[in-house]
Amino acid sequence: DVAPIDGRLWTKERMPTVSATFVDGGINFTQYYAETPLCCPARVGVLTGQHTHNHGVLSNTGYVNEFDDSESLATELREAGYFNIIVGKYLNQAQQLNDPTLSAFRKQAIFFMPNGAYYKTILQTKDGIEVYGDSPSDYSTDVIAGKAVDYLSEAPLDKPIFALITPFASHSTPESNLPIPAPRHIDDPACQDIEPWKAPGEGNQPFDLVKVCESLLAVDDLVKGVKDELERQGRLGNTIFIFT
Repeated sequence: DVAPIDGRLWTKERMPTVSATFVDGGINFTQYYAETPLCCPARVGVLTGQHTHNHGVLSNTGYVNEFDDSESLATELREAGYFNIIVGKYLNQAQQLNDPTLSAFRKQAIFFMPNGAYYKTILQTKDGIEVYGDSPSDYSTDVIAGKAVDYLSEAPLDKPIFALITPFASHSTPESNLPIPAPRHIDDPACQDIEPWKAPGEGNQPFDLVKVCESLLAVDDLVKGVKDELERQGRLGNTIFIFT
């Protein structure tokens, strides 16, 4: 949900954990494309490996689709013995689906309404609905991070894990058309000197990256929390991270 732009967000000064994990320690798949630039079709593309016109999710309204969710990456990994976790965004309005893909996840905390938010978030878990407020501790990226770490800590040590972690950042909000950073990251010096990005092509306007950068600092904290928990369990050396 954040454009790769040109790499200026993924520096050790701005996102040290993401930089060390994916830039310095990873492989950059430069021919990897999201076929449809909408989040719901793209998510189902990841889960199925199918073209959008084949998997059937053509819009961001999750329940208006022909998605055959009886077979997906999640269902196949469950059959292979994986402990599946999903935290964050899934399909908008997915609470209206009797979804076998969601059933394949042992632990779940997904945004309940058509879109998530940075505050006043509603999450659907296996145990019911959780409602969050507008205090600093309710910042949705941090809530997602906490849920991910909690669920990882509950995974049996004799089972492999598949975790799909999808925070709302750096989605913009309808009110300002900008993302909202965590209070601790507002005006963070790491982001103040980041240059705007301008897409190639005549007439395109520069895109201010300051708030995008600030909102992603909490995502870096999320990745660090996940890595710390996997290291605590002795899993870190046998884990593949995919940042898409």
